[in-house]
Amino acid sequence: MRGDSFVYAGDEAGAASLVRPATSQYQLNGALVIPGIIDAHTHLVARSADTVELAHSQTRSELMTEIAAMIKHHPDRKILVGGGWDNDLFGKTGPHKSDLDRIESARPVVLYDSWGHSLWANSKALEIAGVDRDTSGVIPGLAFYQRDELGEPSR
Repeated sequence: MRGDSFVYAGDEAGAASLVRPATSQYQLNGALVIPGIIDAHTHLVARSADTVELAHSQTRSELMTEIAAMIKHHPDRKILVGGGWDNDLFGKTGPHKSDLDRIESARPVVLYDSWGHSLWANSKALEIAGVDRDTSGVIPGLAFYQRDELGEPSR
């Protein structure tokens, strides 16, 4: 390292030309150092052959039509998992579970957004997951259930 920057990572032979009397060297004994990572978070979304990707929709109406078509196209699935919806199509409160309930209320529907930060679920999915008015946030202030004006989880 020189100052607060990595100038070399590797074996001693490769570092030999960079070593000066004031050079600090660290023996990591098998530990991992990864220089240059600025954004080290990831979006783990469970995707499989059964996951349905929604087409990019320009309007909320287009999105709802696409979701209805996806649900109709998969009548035998016990749970519908998919996504790719755009948060920008909704206001600050995001979509509401009732929008999905109008299309499918008997089977659980879970849709992740295009960035992998939000899930939108219908009432059946929330019921099966045991999420209701009394359910606290997963990580209060960070990971939470969006709620409507009545305090009910809305997605």
